[in-house]
Amino acid sequence: MIVIGAGPVGLCLSLALAQEGVPVCLIEALGDDNFLEQVPRAGTNHPATLELFERIGLYDKLEPRGIIAPLFHYWDRREGKLVAEFDHAHLKDDTRFPYVLAVRAHQDRRGSAQAGEGASRDRAAAVDRRSRHSARPPTA
Repeated sequence: MIVIGAGPVGLCLSLALAQEGVPVCLIEALGDDNFLEQVPRAGTNHPATLELFERIGLYDKLEPRGIIAPLFHYWDRREGKLVAEFDHAHLKDDTRFPYVLAVRAHQDRRGSAQAGEGASRDRAAAVDRRSRHSARPPTA
């Protein structure tokens, strides 16, 4: 399986596939020298994402690095005014995670890379100035 992009989705998908024994080739345009300094993405993780993180073994690694926020605010950036507030307590009967977890995106990726269970991040060859990383199931 080839996964293009080692952002939060690509890393989680690669790890989940590797844990199921599927060989994965993860391709990322950014190299090791600047991968973690890229513009942050996916800094606020909602309950469904936290359920996925728990399933693939990342939640316990990310939770201590993040901020648990039961209330989620929507802001008008131009006016600097609060538009709406959502209290995740309304979801307490539907999920084990009735909150969002705010974690800087580079911490998400470092947590994914360090999780390691079922995946390894090996340096391979440069292809068209891209770095190729492989996630392989563990060998016995």
